[in-house]
Amino acid sequence: MQSVKHLRWITGLCLLLFFFLYSACGGDEETRFRLTSRERIKVDTLYKRSIDSLRTSLDSYCIQNHDQFLKWAVDSILAERKATEVELRKRIPKPEN
Repeated sequence: MQSVKHLRWITGLCLLLFFFLYSACGGDEETRFRLTSRERIKVDTLYKRSIDSLRTSLDSYCIQNHDQFLKWAVDSILAERKATEVELRKRIPKPEN
């Protein structure tokens, strides 16, 4: 008897969860809203503060890893140039002896 109640409870919970998930998959309605000038200023201020704090972290990261990034970039460019050279040399007809 206990397992039947338990099974009904789980089934009811699953159906309820399915109903909520199915209703959440609504159509393609587009939400449109307009911010007031105060809200825009507030958003801009929050964005600027976030960017300023991230900028200092990213700048220090770039300074610490500059040599590694430069080496990677140069190696990548050289590998690309070598591959291009190989492809171009394949097009040159070989001289016949």
